[in-house]
Amino acid sequence: MGHSSGILKQLQMTNLETKAGYYMTKYTENSEVGMAKIWVAAGAIAGLLAVTAGALGTHTLRGMLDADALRIFETAVRFQMYHALALLATGLFAEKWAGTWATLSGWMFLAGMVLFSGSLYILAMTGIGAFGAIAPLGGLSLMFGWAFLAVGAFRR
Repeated sequence: MGHSSGILKQLQMTNLETKAGYYMTKYTENSEVGMAKIWVAAGAIAGLLAVTAGALGTHTLRGMLDADALRIFETAVRFQMYHALALLATGLFAEKWAGTWATLSGWMFLAGMVLFSGSLYILAMTGIGAFGAIAPLGGLSLMFGWAFLAVGAFRR
């Protein structure tokens, strides 16, 4: 009786482990699908804002900003659009590459856009040079985003 109850207990534990593994896999898959949607939505919103900022710069700010400030503003718009597209790509790959690299890449792209483009927008509009000092941190975040995306590609 002791031997068969031990086998039964072992089978029950194996079944429990299988169920736990199944639910953990489903949770991971669902969270990656969720993150994929977040990165696509964030990329689409960032792209929309970049087009809006570009139109603002072309139609409204051209007469208000000097040439140097306008060049800084255009750089911010250009880098925001590049990385909006990078976020879209990250969202498309996040579902296929279920793992942390695509997620890290997305966060770095998002932080980099806010820090880099955001500080340049403020610098262009206000002329306060301290905001220019923030841009390299954003640039570093963008570089990490590309590096994490490359690592994610090679890990799959």
